[in-house]
Amino acid sequence: MSREELTDKILVLKARLGDKQAFASIYNKYVGKLYRFAFYKTSSKEVAEDLVSQTFLKAWEKIIAGGQIKSLQALLYRITRNLIIDFYRSKQRTELSLEYDVAEDKLPSQELHANVDQDLIKKAVASIKNADHKEIIILRYIEDLSISEIAKILDKSPGNV
Repeated sequence: MSREELTDKILVLKARLGDKQAFASIYNKYVGKLYRFAFYKTSSKEVAEDLVSQTFLKAWEKIIAGGQIKSLQALLYRITRNLIIDFYRSKQRTELSLEYDVAEDKLPSQELHANVDQDLIKKAVASIKNADHKEIIILRYIEDLSISEIAKILDKSPGNV
């Protein structure tokens, strides 16, 4: 068990015992990552914010219910992933898009490079036919997660990932 996983388990136990600061620590640790993941998948700031809010609400309910949480990170990404799937089912969309937000404080040349990079990434990911493969690529190279972390999120073996 890694140091991060141990820290997460401690935070979950504290939150389960009513420590609001522990849940705030969980939120602060993962909100940016989950928002970026949801935004990549939906291309909408508002939708990504709503999905992340729903993720933490569902996570809170799971923590309070006392269920076993093997990996907090995997749980949070799995909840977000399922909410994104539900969002697209409700909108009857078939194609997921990949975009990222360019920081407003960047120089025009940096913004241009970011836009070019965004287009290249978008085209490369769009060319992948298998939805699971797209997700693995996003989690690995954009979210910078390890193979074992991705395996937990997707509920697959590391070899399969």
